[in-house]
Amino acid sequence: MNRSAGPQQRASTRPRPTSRAKRGNANVSLVKVHAARDRLEAALARIVDPKGEGARACLTVYARYCRLTDLSAARRTLAR
Repeated sequence: MNRSAGPQQRASTRPRPTSRAKRGNANVSLVKVHAARDRLEAALARIVDPKGEGARACLTVYARYCRLTDLSAARRTLAR
């Protein structure tokens, strides 16, 4: 028997969220979109930050290889 000990819960009376397209403002984004290169540079900066845990957590960081890989991925995307 899988009965709950408490009283039955009623369905929520709050309105359900609708998608941005249904609300009529499909071009508005609530989340900031950062370029992949910006996110990569931010991550590399956090790793080399002397006040952070990056130096301890990341033993070897190939920053140049990461940047080159990001550049080649961006070029492949633009070539499409």
